[in-house]
Amino acid sequence: MIALWTQQAKRQGSPRLGFVPPLMYALAKSHPGAFIDVTQGSNALFGGSWCPARPGFDLATGIGSPLADEIAALLPRGG
Repeated sequence: MIALWTQQAKRQGSPRLGFVPPLMYALAKSHPGAFIDVTQGSNALFGGSWCPARPGFDLATGIGSPLADEIAALLPRGG
């Protein structure tokens, strides 16, 4: 996903993304629809449930799964 975003930036004359996690958290806050919010399950290990998934940010799934095409459309363009 990041490699495709890097290729897109190069084609558009945009800067490389750099360190991606802060960008992802900012986009999750400003464009939550660009992520699939995982709300079921947990990161259970050996039968124990340590961090259950729930709506919004949680320790099991973080900010959710990014939708690559939607994120790509939100990336800054060169020019």
